[in-house]
Amino acid sequence: RSDVYTLGVLLYELITSRFPYDTAGSLVAVLRAICEQPPKPLQQTFRGGYRIDADLQTIVGKALEKGPDRRYASADAFAEDVERYLANEPILAHPPSTAYLLRKAVSRHRVVAGLAAAILVLLAAGAVVTTIQSQRIRRERDRAEQEAARATAINQFLEKTFGAADP
Repeated sequence: RSDVYTLGVLLYELITSRFPYDTAGSLVAVLRAICEQPPKPLQQTFRGGYRIDADLQTIVGKALEKGPDRRYASADAFAEDVERYLANEPILAHPPSTAYLLRKAVSRHRVVAGLAAAILVLLAAGAVVTTIQSQRIRRERDRAEQEAARATAINQFLEKTFGAADP
């Protein structure tokens, strides 16, 4: 597990071009900082113009854990998580929530996810249009029934009025 820690330091340096700990001062101060202080967050140390992915921060953070039992169990497990990150698959160091797994699946299958989203939008739009049209049809039917009842009443009145007069 000490190899995993060393690999974590190397990955940190590859990303940020800096050490995860402040190396200014005496050797005793540097060793104390390494043993007692958490490493600087990647995003804080990184000088690039973009944001470092949360999965990458999680991988490096797990490799640099102070407690050996909290780090990756082996260099193979560390390498597997780095490979999963590079393949845009869910990493093992991250707790597997449904939202996280769904986000990873969508990022791996963008075209399928886009088509599924488009179909869902079309279905929702169709449902809204159908609901609006059915309400409009219901209103028109009720109005037509009222008009028919009115016309029938007028017809009956006229038949009664003209039927009473016998030429």
